[in-house]
Amino acid sequence: MKKLLFALITPLLLLAAPAPVSATSLPAPLTTFASACDAPFLTFRPWYHGLTAADCELIRPGVEGSGDMELPVFIWRIILNVLFNLFSLGGYLAVGFIIYGGIIFMLARGMPDKIAKGKSTITNAIIGLIISLLAVTIVAVITSILL
Repeated sequence: MKKLLFALITPLLLLAAPAPVSATSLPAPLTTFASACDAPFLTFRPWYHGLTAADCELIRPGVEGSGDMELPVFIWRIILNVLFNLFSLGGYLAVGFIIYGGIIFMLARGMPDKIAKGKSTITNAIIGLIISLLAVTIVAVITSILL
């Protein structure tokens, strides 16, 4: 069991290692999103993330002078923002289930069925957390590269 948990946690630690990034190496859309109207809350983006002008006005697709964004790009950005938030919520739920499984495990008092239930809850939650982190990463990469 320890080898399984080690095998699941090690890639997360390697992926979570901070990489040096400067503001000049980021693509243009990522350097302009930090305005007050686009600020995330607990990693949750607003649905209009990346769709506002400098004055916090929503960009209207296909309208001259409002930004050069096509309607399909506009719709896909909204869809990817919602997916990013759903996968982030899945990560928070997975952490909650890890805590819940730990409580079950601690309160088992030597009962084998409760110990097994706590271990399986923690294992399943770690797997869910890994899937959620990978999904958030994939959506973030797609958002930054394609849009």
